[in-house]
Amino acid sequence: MLWPIRCIICKMGASSVRKLLFVILLLGMLCYMPTWGLTNAIAMATPIAHKGVSTAAKVQVMTVLDLLMKPELVDQAWDYFRDVQTKNTKYTPLIRPQDKPAIWLNQDSMAKYRGEMKKYYYDPTKYPTYLDQLGIKYPTIRIK
Repeated sequence: MLWPIRCIICKMGASSVRKLLFVILLLGMLCYMPTWGLTNAIAMATPIAHKGVSTAAKVQVMTVLDLLMKPELVDQAWDYFRDVQTKNTKYTPLIRPQDKPAIWLNQDSMAKYRGEMKKYYYDPTKYPTYLDQLGIKYPTIRIK
């Protein structure tokens, strides 16, 4: 079932793969994978580097497809992470339970802008969704 999708992705142009990758990035699917940034953009200065980056995008998209199409891979990855990679590592958070957020740092800004922010607070008694409150019609379908 996955191979037809992989073949389609392999035949897609680089820009199509980047568009698909961008959508997946927006959905937060690649939160633990490297993302595109300045260094990646600079690295594409030569044709061979561009081919490498395009291939990397395809690999990332196919990896996400594997994770979406085979949920057992996610469980196997977590098992490997817990039982092999971090077996002898204990995470120690830097923030203690008694530490409180430093809300006094933005006290002046909040005093200045709090009134202006109130019009954006969601009111479930008046509107069924937040988008309705903002006057946004969703889904946005263009009829030809």
